[in-house]
Amino acid sequence: MWLREENRIVLVQKGEDKNGEATYTITYPDQYVDGETYSGDDVGSGYKLEMLNYVQIETDKETVESIIDGSSGIVVNESGASAALSTASATNPLTIEIGTGIDASATADEKREAVATQMASVAAIVNGTFTEANSLENVTLALPAEVDMLGKVWAPIGDSLAHPFAGTVAPQEEGQQAVVKNLSSEGYTVNIDNITTLASGQAGVSYRFIGVMSGGTVENITLESVHIDLSSTGIEMGALVGLVNGKDSTAADYMGDVVIRNCTVGKENGDDYVYGRSKVGGVVGCLELKVGQNATIEGCVNYAAVKAADQSGDQVRAGGIVGAWLAAKTKEGGIQTITNCKNYGAVTSRDHAGGILGHIYSGWDKGSLLEIENCFTVTALTTTGAETYPGMMVGRWQDDAIVIIRNCGFLTEIGANVTNITSFDMKNRDTNAIGLIRPGRKTLTIESGSEKVTYSLFTPDNENWVTSADIVTPEATA
Repeated sequence: MWLREENRIVLVQKGEDKNGEATYTITYPDQYVDGETYSGDDVGSGYKLEMLNYVQIETDKETVESIIDGSSGIVVNESGASAALSTASATNPLTIEIGTGIDASATADEKREAVATQMASVAAIVNGTFTEANSLENVTLALPAEVDMLGKVWAPIGDSLAHPFAGTVAPQEEGQQAVVKNLSSEGYTVNIDNITTLASGQAGVSYRFIGVMSGGTVENITLESVHIDLSSTGIEMGALVGLVNGKDSTAADYMGDVVIRNCTVGKENGDDYVYGRSKVGGVVGCLELKVGQNATIEGCVNYAAVKAADQSGDQVRAGGIVGAWLAAKTKEGGIQTITNCKNYGAVTSRDHAGGILGHIYSGWDKGSLLEIENCFTVTALTTTGAETYPGMMVGRWQDDAIVIIRNCGFLTEIGANVTNITSFDMKNRDTNAIGLIRPGRKTLTIESGSEKVTYSLFTPDNENWVTSADIVTPEATA
């Protein structure tokens, strides 16, 4: 903790008073050890103790303010004129053009540093590091052909539920890919103010290029040299987006639909990896969608190894494309889909591992629909716990919902022939579409070409896991 009056960092022993409130006793350095017990805002003996939540950032207040007020010249309106971020609206969308305004005579290294600083400044704006947080709704973050963050500590864009991102990320050149290199968790210090706790009791932070996103679009982005290891502190985390979290579950004015399109994580034969505690995905960690919120994950590819490293929590899960998906009731005609996605990365988890999706659950509506279409995965999927099984498409299916798996398959390695998924059989543990299914009443449809079969999945006692004896096709019940 920090002694404000002395401007010194001290080590304290945490305890509780009779009311259950946290107390602290200084234990180091010796000159500040006085045996007194303090609260977090105590001024006893001239001390004021405050929790130290320090996250290194690669920018400064002046740079951030110059972007916010428009004086930096990298924020422009549709006509190309400089603008202040506060003027962004649905009728006046703005663009942050990363890489512009840099001295043309700068060396390649100086330009790389300047681009990295601009990126870190945008993250600081969303996170409210120096000023009030700005979600960048109605703003496009336009990236140059290459952004290299080598040696930089990356604090994600949208570092918590309180500071989500709600804009668009896309390349400056339409139809091209923007490549972001060397985004690493190395040096990142978790801010305890940003820690969330799951219903399972697992606690940690949502981390990656975008940490928390409430709505918006990310498209045509490639991440290369992905080295993320937050095995002890990362939950709901992926390489591109950690957590998609919409607005209030009952609100009509939800933040907006989510589209993540044509994005790639890692490269073939690379050493890319994404390690976290739970709800870990190659591309997206977790989507917690709200009523009325549509979501599309389309054309995404993952090469990174994905691991949910937690060995103590409940429902440890990982997915090649998405770690976990909370399906919700969509607007009329709305969709929630994972389509045209490919996973080449090995996926490992204690409990649930899915080639495409680690875990599907339904928080707001039992009739929610999720479609997985034209997707395939390699079979390098591993669960280490007892009586746990991976699934080629989905690791665990929890709540009542409707799932459609259409024209999907698996392959043993990159370059091998794809085996189409044509049926569902819980006895076929090695290559089954779904690893484990929680009891309830669910509808699963598997389509392959012109063939289509629909299953009703249920258990009479609503306690045991679904087995092959609990699967009934419409033909069998006719």
